[in-house]
Amino acid sequence: MSELSLTQPTAAQPGLPVASRYSLGGTIGAAFATAPRALVSPKALAAVGAVARQLPAALTDWIYLECRLSAEDPQVDMIVKVDEAGRAIIAGENAALRLAHPLEQHPVWRRIQALCREWGDSRSGLSGAIDHLWLEFDIDLRAPRADVSPPGVYVCFGEAPPPDFSPAAWCDRALAVLPFLLDRAPSRPEREALTRCIMGLGDGAYAPYIGVMYGRPTPAVRLCVTRLAPQAMAAYLRAVGWSGDPTALEGALRIAASHRRGCATPDATMLHLDVSDCVGPTIGVEYTFERQPQLSGHVAETDFLAFLSAAGLCTPRKAAALRTWPGTARATLPHELWPSRLVRLVNHVKIVHRADGGRFAKGYVCAWHPYLPRPSRPPDRERMTWT
Repeated sequence: MSELSLTQPTAAQPGLPVASRYSLGGTIGAAFATAPRALVSPKALAAVGAVARQLPAALTDWIYLECRLSAEDPQVDMIVKVDEAGRAIIAGENAALRLAHPLEQHPVWRRIQALCREWGDSRSGLSGAIDHLWLEFDIDLRAPRADVSPPGVYVCFGEAPPPDFSPAAWCDRALAVLPFLLDRAPSRPEREALTRCIMGLGDGAYAPYIGVMYGRPTPAVRLCVTRLAPQAMAAYLRAVGWSGDPTALEGALRIAASHRRGCATPDATMLHLDVSDCVGPTIGVEYTFERQPQLSGHVAETDFLAFLSAAGLCTPRKAAALRTWPGTARATLPHELWPSRLVRLVNHVKIVHRADGGRFAKGYVCAWHPYLPRPSRPPDRERMTWT
């Protein structure tokens, strides 16, 4: 295990209190300094860092970089998790840290602030409903902007359904979030389409995420569905009105799963739908990578990566780069007083299927930096395991 010493503060952010002079850019520089260039070029890392420098480091301890795997596409986007501590920063409830003034004045960031305040209000129905958020920043490598473009926002209602879960109650919860995400009440066709997608889920299926990508030309509501049995996916997509060929998709999923035999989750783990007044022509299918082997620097899904390369969905260089990314290190990050365990993971690969039969793939490499219990004590191994 390597030892990192990363204690230099980043430049102060205009409009922020002194306590927040440490930006997320410092974390990006530390956590992704060894990212393979095949996945994250120096230019891409610089562009991600330029965006991250506008955000306080304490906003998150879990960061994804979304990398295109098909062909030599250098595009890299950033996704960060916002838990209760990050929620308080965005909502303006942290006495020492807050968003930079230009962000607080942006209409989309104001919308995100309103959502975070509602989430934190014990009198609100959303206070017990939202578990965390993900913010996704599209990075323009052609002309990186100095300010932070409006991120996409994904609301997580919990990774697993609660004991009292019912599709009807979950539909009501999703519809209650939409006015904050859309800054308006959903139209009747939007409500009907979303209701059809949620109420059509079979036994055991669940929609933990709902979100909106604000920076896209035609932002639709993104619904993420998990625990949908592979044999039920084609029938589900027909029922919700996907314009592609569900039977062909079902065949593609079987082939992909055949290259994941022996994995804890050989089948697709999540389905992404874009919903407006109908289901959009593009869907995403996630394949989660096993985490436990990656703590020792090993990727279990080597056969799956070889399949992606053979299918033209991932270049051989990027497949090799994904295999080299995982590992752990002890690190003192610029904004922290005590060391953290810096965990590098390939979280998942998403294959995007278009209604016309086209497809491409994205890889999601992440860095997580939980605090070690205390500097003089060995790491708590239980905190480093997943079920």
